[in-house]
Formats: sequence, structure tokens, C-alpha cells
Amino acid sequence: MTTYSEKLKDPRWQKKRREILHRDNWICQWCEAKDEQLHVHHRLYLKKRDPWDYPDRLLLTVCATCHAEHGAGEEAALPFVDAILEAGADAADIESLAFAFEHILPVMGPEQWRVFDHHFTNLAFAMLKDYGRLKAEHQAHVNTSPFEEVHG
Repeated sequence: MTTYSEKLKDPRWQKKRREILHRDNWICQWCEAKDEQLHVHHRLYLKKRDPWDYPDRLLLTVCATCHAEHGAGEEAALPFVDAILEAGADAADIESLAFAFEHILPVMGPEQWRVFDHHFTNLAFAMLKDYGRLKAEHQAHVNTSPFEEVHG
């Protein structure tokens, strides 16, 4: 079995890593450092997925300092991600959540985050119980939207 460290040496990861570093202009996206060692951070981990098999928007260039200080904190979300996957969510659902969080979190102060985190966690786990039904209802609504484009 290949270890995660060995996978990071794989040419497919090295190619993906260079693409993300280039996309982010070789600058830490958290602190804008240019002169530190840079890492490509996975915003979340998906089971049975190789490091290079992630959409670009789930990868982010960060400096070694920021990665050590902030990256590990995201591990707290792993039980939630696992619960989402066990409820039947697919990678696109999780990507949508990650995208939403990317836009919500930067505008919150520490106290707002504590309140949000507590209420969101309770709500999220309650919603997961009904995930399949909610997704089916949403899909039915999308499929019957009056704004649906008609291609001829």
C-alpha cells in the first residue's frame, strides 16, 4: 500500500501542485507571503481520493507557517465531512459547501464564529438525517423551475 507521503512524490501530484502554485501566483493565499516555503493545502479530504484527484478549487497555496497554524484546524471538520458522505452526499455537494464556507467565514469575527459554529453544527447534523429527502426535493424543484432554459 502506498503511503500518503509517497503519493505526494507521484508525478501526477507534482504536476497538480505546480498548476495550483502557478494559479495562485506563488503567493500564500492566507497571508500573502512570497518568500516562504509554499504548500498546496487540501481544504478538505475525501475518502479514497488521491491527492491529485481533487478539483482545483479545493486546493490552495499557503505558506508553511500558515499551513502549520491554520491548516490543522480544519481537521475538526472531518467528522462532519464523514457524516455528509455517509448520508449520501457526493463530491459536488461537499464542494458546494466548501465554496459557501469560503465566502462566509472571512467576514465573521471570532465571537460570530463561535455562535455560528455551535448553531450550525446542531442544525447540520439534524439536516443530515433527512439529507436524501432534502436532496430529492431540491432536485425536483430544480427540474421544474420556470426559469429552466429550453434548447431547441
